[in-house]
Amino acid sequence: MAPLTITLTLDLHVHTNYSHDGCDSVKKIIKSAITKKLDSIAICDHDTTEGFLLHENT
Repeated sequence: MAPLTITLTLDLHVHTNYSHDGCDSVKKIIKSAITKKLDSIAICDHDTTEGFLLHENT
């Protein structure tokens, strides 16, 4: 029996407008990820967890 293979589409380095080098809101990033059919994203803002915390509460 062949091993099970699962392919995921991920973006593991995303900055929101809470980071000094991001410009999009968490909501816009999530909508974009859904449109692009991403399986998951990782919010990696600098010096804050506000973007992540906002996502956890939506």
